[in-house]
Amino acid sequence: MKQAMIITVGTGSTVAHGISRAIQDHHPEFVFFIGTEESIQKTLPAVLETSKLEENQYEIRTTQRPNDVERISMECVEHIKCLMHRGYRPEEIVADFTSGTKAMSAGLVVATFIMETGSVSYVHGERDQNGRVISGTERVTSIEPNRLLAEKRITLAIRLFNRYQFDSSLAVLSEVEGLIKTPDIVEKVTLLSRLTRAYSAWDRFELKAAIELLGGLENHPLASQWGIKKQLKHNNNT
Repeated sequence: MKQAMIITVGTGSTVAHGISRAIQDHHPEFVFFIGTEESIQKTLPAVLETSKLEENQYEIRTTQRPNDVERISMECVEHIKCLMHRGYRPEEIVADFTSGTKAMSAGLVVATFIMETGSVSYVHGERDQNGRVISGTERVTSIEPNRLLAEKRITLAIRLFNRYQFDSSLAVLSEVEGLIKTPDIVEKVTLLSRLTRAYSAWDRFELKAAIELLGGLENHPLASQWGIKKQLKHNNNT
């Protein structure tokens, strides 16, 4: 699968080495570098020399508000859109937030969740007495935010359910099924799907189907946690 990266660029004696390590680990075809004028001037030349990127393999964007999380988030959203216009799907984009100001890193991570990119990564390693990562000890850790995206989708599905938009709720739950298969998420999706189908049938006066779908759900462990056990029991007895 082809891959692109969007990377925040900071300053410091080991920053260039860490960024280069991330690029070498992910092997992107294209990279978007985001930094201040200072970090671009001081850090990027060493990154480009080490990573061997050609001129047509990267773009550089500077931010004038390196400590404004909201502003940087919106800038990063636009940068991710630029990568998408280049033909990269969201799942093919990796965001690395290892360096840069705290606001830059936070802004990039926020943007990745807004745009639902494939993964986020950061470089870590052993640190010296000044708190800097020691060159040569770097390790790259990648995180696929599917679980958080799944929880976000489930919240949307519940909101749609509460607005009686049952078909839309089921469509969102179907998306969640394709994101992640962890037992707790599967349990939530299975219960919500059954509830949604039941009340959708009830809404269409298909009472037999609704009752069959609701049967026994009041005893589901999540029914108590979600505070719907009493309502389910009432509906089953209606």
